Amino acid sequence: MKKLNLLVTLVLAITLFSCGSDDDSTDTTEISATNLVGKWQLVSSTTDDEETVLRECEKLYTLEYKSDGTYAFNDPYDSNAAQLIDGPVKCVDALGSGSWSLNGSDLTITEANVPDEGDDAEIILELTATTLKVEYTYQFGIDTFQQIVETYKRI
Repeated sequence: MKKLNLLVTLVLAITLFSCGSDDDSTDTTEISATNLVGKWQLVSSTTDDEETVLRECEKLYTLEYKSDGTYAFNDPYDSNAAQLIDGPVKCVDALGSGSWSLNGSDLTITEANVPDEGDDAEIILELTATTLKVEYTYQFGIDTFQQIVETYKRI
């Protein structure tokens, strides 16, 4: 009987200690060029910690990071609104491209054919198999700055 109690106690102890919590696991992917490569679509944005309501055409914004250090984007706009025409939204593609580099979580983007703009510096806050979250400072005017956080899904 003592052997049976010892055996049951031993089995229970092994079972309890071998069942670890999954709380320590995370689906965060290593921030690397290999894991960044792919096509991403904008799903949300905040400006100075306030949620930005994305317009219909903004929801179609995509970025594609390529393994050769180039990228392409589509930044659709509402041609009716641009022409001050009332009516349904008419999204028109606005394509662009450039180059990118990654150093740790620092992402540097240079848009082609945009003279005197310089490089855009972004910080990757999160990278998973399905999510990319970046932060950058946007400057307009001489001394007006906004902190932007954008979240993308892999498509």
